Amino acid sequence: MIANDGVIAGVLNRNGLTTGNGNRWTREWVTALRSYRKIPVFRPQIDGVEPWLNLGGAAKLLGITLKTLRLARGWRY
Repeated sequence: MIANDGVIAGVLNRNGLTTGNGNRWTREWVTALRSYRKIPVFRPQIDGVEPWLNLGGAAKLLGITLKTLRLARGWRY
């Protein structure tokens, strides 16, 4: 995932994932794990253009509907 540590912590918590001790994720825990595993910190692009797309952006880039992209991926809706 390409995001800052706070966003990553939120996604982990929303998906019901916990730390090894069963605690909820915090920005600090994600930062500590990222540092321990030597994963580089996320730095937003200076020009504001992010190097990733959500489904809507991908569908627009491909010139297809969001429904078509979901069907191609195997998602129902």
